[in-house]
Parts: sequence; structure tokens; C-alpha cells
Amino acid sequence: MKYLCTILSGLTLLSSCLNPAVEDKNEQLALSDTAISKVLEPDTVTVTLEYYGWLCPCAQWITPKNRLIYAQQSKRDLNLKNGIFWNVKTANETVKSPFDLAWDMENLTFEFTGQFYKEPQFIGDEGEEHPARTLLYHSVVLKSDSLQK
Repeated sequence: MKYLCTILSGLTLLSSCLNPAVEDKNEQLALSDTAISKVLEPDTVTVTLEYYGWLCPCAQWITPKNRLIYAQQSKRDLNLKNGIFWNVKTANETVKSPFDLAWDMENLTFEFTGQFYKEPQFIGDEGEEHPARTLLYHSVVLKSDSLQK
């Protein structure tokens, strides 16, 4: 009887691991990403964005005005974070990454020209939890970094 209980417990555990209803979080994100519209806003804009440098797979870019708002928050509200940090994405492979333009990774400010997606987007980083407002940029110019003379 003891062995039967052990076997049944093992089978129950094994079946829960193989249950197709239990999906991996990344699979859920991939599915939700496919449901997000890839339609762009009609206007091309030029925005100044600073690289914030979170140590997570999340939106990393913020306007100087939003950075001040975020810095003034005594409690770093996750909902606020998810609303004021943006993603940037190159329009094609010939457009440079902003990091190809900078010497240092501190105090980076860039001017991007492009179009925003109408809906928040995932950019495809592993572990990414939330979509964010996303700029599909056609050009980028370095405005400042800490090593710039």
C-alpha cells in the first residue's frame, strides 16, 4: 500500500508537469504580443529620450520631463514606471543603434525621429513582462554622454 501511494503521488506530480493548460510565461507573452496591433501613428515625430538603464528586460527610455516626474515619486509606483518609460526599435537593420553612437553608458541623451505604434508593444526581450509605448525610429542622434567633450 505504501508503494502504491508513492507511485500515485509520483504520477500526479508528473501529470501536473505535463499539463498543457499550464503554459510557460514567455509563451503567454508571445501569444499576447501577436494580438497587439502593429499599426503606426500617422505622424513622424522627433523626441529627446534619455537612457535610464534598468537592470531588467523592460522599457529603458524616458523623456527628460518624465524623468523629473519619476524622480519626484517617493514610492516608485510600478504603474507609473510602466506608463512613462518607453521602448525604441529600429525601423530596419541599416539604422544605427543608439549605443553605437556613445562612448559611455551613463547620462545618455538621444534625439530620435520616427513613428509611435498606436498600441504599447513588446520588443522581444526574454522575460519582458509588460508592453510599453514604442517608437519605431528611422534616425537617432547622440545629444550627450558623460564622456563627451
